[in-house]
Amino acid sequence: MMNQSLSFSSNFAQRLEKLQSYCQWMSRGIAILGFIGLIFGIAKQLFGDGISFNLISINFYTTINLIIAGLTLGFCPSKKPLKSTLKIGGFLIIFITGLSLSYDLASLLLTKVKPYPNALETMPINVAFVFLIIGVTFLLLNQTSPPNLLIEILISGAGFITYIGLLTHIYNKVYFNQEFTLEIGWVTAIPLLVLCTSLLSTRPHQAWIKILMEDYIGSHLVRQLLPAVFLLPPILAGLGQWGIKNGIYGEPIALALSTTLDVVVLFGLVSWNAETLNKNMTDKKQIEITLSQIAAIVQSSEDAIISKTLDDRISSWNLGAERLFGYTAQEIIGQPISVLLPANRFSEEADILQRLLQGERIQHFETVRRRKDGSLVDISLTVSPIINSQGNMIGVSKISRDISEKKRIEADLQLSEKRFRSAFENASIGMAIVGLGGQWLRVNQALCEILGYSEKELLNLTFQSITHPDDLAKDLEIYQNLLDKKDPIFSTTLRQDSGQGSGQSYQWEKRYIHQNGEMIWVLINSTLVRDNQDNPLYFITQIQDITERKRLEQELIKKQQYLDAFISSAPVGMTILDEQLRFSFINQALAEINGIPVADHIGKTPWDMVPDLAIQQEKTFQEVLNHGKTILSVEITGEVPNKPGVKRTWLVSYFPIRSQSQKPIAIGIVVAEITDRKQAEAALLDSEARFRAIFNQTFQLMGLLTCEGMTLEINQTALDFAGLKHEEIVNKPFWGGHWWKISPETQNQLKTAIYQASKGEFIRYEVDIFNHNYQIKTLDFSLRPLLNEQGEVQLLIAEGRDITEQQTLQRELAQRESWLDAFFACAPAGLLILDDQKRFIKVNDSIARMH
Repeated sequence: MMNQSLSFSSNFAQRLEKLQSYCQWMSRGIAILGFIGLIFGIAKQLFGDGISFNLISINFYTTINLIIAGLTLGFCPSKKPLKSTLKIGGFLIIFITGLSLSYDLASLLLTKVKPYPNALETMPINVAFVFLIIGVTFLLLNQTSPPNLLIEILISGAGFITYIGLLTHIYNKVYFNQEFTLEIGWVTAIPLLVLCTSLLSTRPHQAWIKILMEDYIGSHLVRQLLPAVFLLPPILAGLGQWGIKNGIYGEPIALALSTTLDVVVLFGLVSWNAETLNKNMTDKKQIEITLSQIAAIVQSSEDAIISKTLDDRISSWNLGAERLFGYTAQEIIGQPISVLLPANRFSEEADILQRLLQGERIQHFETVRRRKDGSLVDISLTVSPIINSQGNMIGVSKISRDISEKKRIEADLQLSEKRFRSAFENASIGMAIVGLGGQWLRVNQALCEILGYSEKELLNLTFQSITHPDDLAKDLEIYQNLLDKKDPIFSTTLRQDSGQGSGQSYQWEKRYIHQNGEMIWVLINSTLVRDNQDNPLYFITQIQDITERKRLEQELIKKQQYLDAFISSAPVGMTILDEQLRFSFINQALAEINGIPVADHIGKTPWDMVPDLAIQQEKTFQEVLNHGKTILSVEITGEVPNKPGVKRTWLVSYFPIRSQSQKPIAIGIVVAEITDRKQAEAALLDSEARFRAIFNQTFQLMGLLTCEGMTLEINQTALDFAGLKHEEIVNKPFWGGHWWKISPETQNQLKTAIYQASKGEFIRYEVDIFNHNYQIKTLDFSLRPLLNEQGEVQLLIAEGRDITEQQTLQRELAQRESWLDAFFACAPAGLLILDDQKRFIKVNDSIARMH
């Protein structure tokens, strides 16, 4: 309905524009008629009466007013008349009319006034009143806010007076031939009626012109009935008078006949009006249904459907346009179409309109438009003119389709074609286009290198001529099956594609004969390309040299045999559980651990074979199978069926076995029995505990060092001596301990000793150190290198014994010895000392002289 109202509005504007143009040209014609009448009047005065001068007989005042009114309305804009022109024209017409009326009034009042000459006779009183109304109307139109109702009344009155005068003139000439002063000759009446119409057209949205020009059904009927309304009543009345004049019937019959004919005509008009209304109502309903269907189609369309007026204003906007451009209908309707145009596309609209005016239909015109957010979008335009019922173009309809994806696909296609050419020429594998008869149509450099031929040599050969004889029959049969759309019967991979230009593909391995005579293995992937009629055209073939792969496959088979033998004879247990946690493989070692034959495991679950151990591993199974985790070195302790009551320990590792999609599909398990090792570890721990008890309780200071002097272990005696904690010295330089901080010389002496011991020397020396109270103690310190089986120094054993008291006693003993020696030497008598065996320990000189 919105489009219909816009169409009506556009029809109204076009119809009004035509009327105004017609009236403007007719007004200019009236001005010309006035000039001709004026010239004829002057000529009549100069040369006397003549038939030629009486053809246009208009009095002087009338011609002047017709010239002024015609020029005023004929040469000023119809839509916005120039106020100064209307004002001047109005005053001049009133002035000229006033002169004529003044003379008529003076003639009535003053009997001595001489009449004008024939050329200056006054206007008939009714013509003068019409011109007076026209002059006043000009002045009213000159106002800023013209009184529309008064103007309509005045112009209607002027037209009414003119119409009566015209009919009076016609009836008088035809039937009566009497002198009647109120008649208006047709030469004057018709220009006056045109002037009234022109004045009404300057107010197009008021009263009569609005009713006449609109596209509503009432206006349409008015336009259809208007000729009959103006012509039939005068004609019927004239018929009545014609019968009386010719004595056919009297006045009563003439009146009855005229009345009857008026009734018949009026009934006919009413019936025709009703028929037209009924038809129009039916058409209107049908149009409304059609419009609603069209509107539903337009609104539901994925494409943007837009219409615009001829002045480039958007008049309709569907949901597709909302989605494409981002504007709602409320935002965009009434806006200029230029809001959708990029700056460099402004000229397109004028070009499109010009092409439409020339009768061209624009389809699939690709261009660029601007969205609400400023982004640009590629669209395809189909543009059609909107034609009214009179065949006039009143607007433009556009269907805009988003072709951004198409443009992207085209760009991708161009890029793909470029890549194909580049890939074909520069591919590391052989590529070729092969004819249906096997001839090489196009080859790349890689294929030439694989086969050992130059491009020119290959193009003169067929693939059959260089295929290994043992593979040729199979090769040809596969090619023929593809041409016949049959499945290959050999170990090939067949793919059936669909779509224009696509076809069947196959992949298989075959042997070619190299140019030097050697046999080479190749992997071929060939696609049969067909045209739109499904006719085969050529093969696109990719050829990969797999000679090395074939050699590796043979080696792999051999190594797989080695691996199978290794797994079967491996000293550790190995097994694979499938997704249902069933044994799909188990080696002999694990079967012996479980005490169950290999064959009895296959297809069974761990719960069937070793239920106690399976329960311990259930969570681990799920983590590996569901989450793909690798879990290493898990200790499992339990019993197996063949040795009940015997606790055994195994070290088990789990890892997922994945499919090509990296989904875990099985569990690999490696089992190593560590029962003996666990027992040995327990014994070792016990031994170490006993060693540490002795190590920590010994009275000597003991430590274990690296060859670099880092403290690995220290006994409790040494820690208590220095007042240190275990973590304060372990894994730190030994010379940094509290004992050695007595002086830098002491620390450097220790560093030197460590270096010498790391070279294999046994070092021992006495040294003064600090105890926990910073008292100086003397230590008998040694460094003993600990060698490995190769005789290399691995560790250093540091030992220290506190000899402070021993040193004190030795000093006292030495002093006493010196005293005793002095006493013996100085004694006058003989002195001697005997041990418990009565042997001499010491004698002086006196005893020695006695003997």
